[in-house]
Amino acid sequence: MPATTMVDRVVKYVLSMRDQLAQVRLEEAAICSAYGKSASGFRERSRRSEISRVVKNWLSMDSAERPATFGRRQQLLLRVVINLLLSRGVDSLSWDETGFLCEAFDLAVQGKRASERLRGILEPHAGVLRMRREARKRPAGADMLETRVRLVFPEQLEESARRPAPLFPGQPRPPLGPTLEAAGPVRVIGGIPDDCTVLVTGGPCSVDGYLLGRLGVSDGCDISENIAGSVVAASGNVRCRNIIEKAFVVAKSGTVKFVQAMNPQLVFGGARIVASDSISRGLFYGADIKSGNLIRGGTFHVTGRLSAKQLMPDEACPLNIVLRTAISFEEYGEQLGSEALHLRARAAGIRRKLMHLGNMVRATQAEAEHAASTIVLRAFSDLRLMNVLEERGRAGRRVAVLNRLIGALQELYAGAEEALAQHEQIPDELTGEAVFSDIEQDLDELARDGAAEAGFAQEHEQIRALYERLGWLRNDRTDILGVLGQLRDQMEAWIVERQGLNAQLDRLNGEVNRAVPEAGLEALAQRAKQDREPKLAALQRKIMALKNNPPTADVQRKLQAPLVQLMINMMQRRIQRLNELGVSIKTCKHQLAAVSEELQAKYRLGENTRVETTPATATGRFAAGVRIYRDAYVLEDPKPAAGAVLKTPDSGENTITYQRGLACVIAVEPEAEPSTEPPPARPTP
Repeated sequence: MPATTMVDRVVKYVLSMRDQLAQVRLEEAAICSAYGKSASGFRERSRRSEISRVVKNWLSMDSAERPATFGRRQQLLLRVVINLLLSRGVDSLSWDETGFLCEAFDLAVQGKRASERLRGILEPHAGVLRMRREARKRPAGADMLETRVRLVFPEQLEESARRPAPLFPGQPRPPLGPTLEAAGPVRVIGGIPDDCTVLVTGGPCSVDGYLLGRLGVSDGCDISENIAGSVVAASGNVRCRNIIEKAFVVAKSGTVKFVQAMNPQLVFGGARIVASDSISRGLFYGADIKSGNLIRGGTFHVTGRLSAKQLMPDEACPLNIVLRTAISFEEYGEQLGSEALHLRARAAGIRRKLMHLGNMVRATQAEAEHAASTIVLRAFSDLRLMNVLEERGRAGRRVAVLNRLIGALQELYAGAEEALAQHEQIPDELTGEAVFSDIEQDLDELARDGAAEAGFAQEHEQIRALYERLGWLRNDRTDILGVLGQLRDQMEAWIVERQGLNAQLDRLNGEVNRAVPEAGLEALAQRAKQDREPKLAALQRKIMALKNNPPTADVQRKLQAPLVQLMINMMQRRIQRLNELGVSIKTCKHQLAAVSEELQAKYRLGENTRVETTPATATGRFAAGVRIYRDAYVLEDPKPAAGAVLKTPDSGENTITYQRGLACVIAVEPEAEPSTEPPPARPTP
């Protein structure tokens, strides 16, 4: 009589492994032992002694030496039934589940296969489990184990219908081959052959062997051996031993974790990619990418942090690192419908707007702090310092203008870059005229406050002309690349000017602080830092205290001067703007969460709701010749512009961090933790 039930197949499988019993896991042995003790009828009784001998031989053997792997969650049935016991109690278990756990516990404490961990979990429940099994008779047809986890054996894969089965929408038509579909959790015993496809929905999957074929899973998977085929996880993580040549691995919103990777076709980790050892060649996309040892050759796209002990080109393959602002499902070939594309483009636009708002928060807070410190200094300064304060004021106003101009260029640059990366048009309501109107609002605010001095009108028109040249992103690729080059060159020029002005401000601030120690600005800044509060809030309190209780009549008179009153009004407008920006940030975060939930509900597309507050970085000991790109499109440019690619010098034993700068890749000091978005200031009392 052919095997028809899951238990029958497990027994058949274990009996067929007499010469390889070391490969059998406790889960199968417990099923066999429970089956042997409950067998009835002539056929079952005749196999009882055979099963008993095999289980006894299994107990006498040491566990098989298994190579290091992150795909360790193989015994899904044990995991599911134990979780049921711990969460709902013994009364929730069926008769066969009770017997299964009793046998698992007994086997876990016997012979060379003892499992201290399993024993520790089940020992408090062992007595009740035995009493329950002995007190109840087996109900007819009560095989709950069949419904908890689907165990798939090699013969079932081979017997599956032959048909093409894409792992994700838009994938080219795959070859015909045996295709098995099942509801999870699913455990595949014996691996997935190179011509087979397994599709799992509604739960996780484990593969006890090599993945040579194709696996699509909705909730993550563990592969105990190497991946040489294809796996796509709609959510959850992908864990395995090694990822080897021609493998195609995608965890849309999760982590891909393995020991080593050797020239895979593609690895995509929506959250992280983690190698405990090394990575050699291949193509990788991840929010964060970490190698515990070496990265040699290959192309790596990262939006957060890439790190390894050492990074070097391979003799036959360069090492390219692309520091990105975003990666998408289109990178690995998934084609989405028009509504899904619109939702993803909307999410990308909201993320970019959040980045722009964050930049504006920092710029506006710096302007408010500059105004507040100027008010305090004017209250205590005399005529001989007026020239210094005027020079300081001019430099501060120009820095404020440059912050807005650079922020505007960043916004235009990010939109064009997104279009090039996505190969699609961004919705008008999130980029085009709506975004440019936000930019002009910031620039007009400066003009009203008198911060926009000579040349500002021309610079304003310069940005408008670049915006119009983008057409908003309806021009062809060559035109957009040309405008990007202009944006980058202008941004770099303004950044260099801003660096010089900031150095000038540092000198002037030191000069006035030494000349007016009674203003107490240095001590105030130190106290604010110690108390972890915005410097602006401390300055506001200082100004309020001076107004309410001036130390001298001269200070009182100076605080009432028209110029100081103008500075106070400007500071208050900046504070009001900070509050408005805070509301806008909160609204955008709610919008991004809503779009993400809709994408997940309708299309099972996990959208990253995290907005990076620091640019992408690459950290490690670099060999000479590693190429670090600021923009993905430059990879396809045979003649990249100057500054578009950084070729690393040999760093020797020194660990270096390279960061995606505003206009190019720059070397920076590594940070232990990413900085957080500055909070909006408190309103003036």
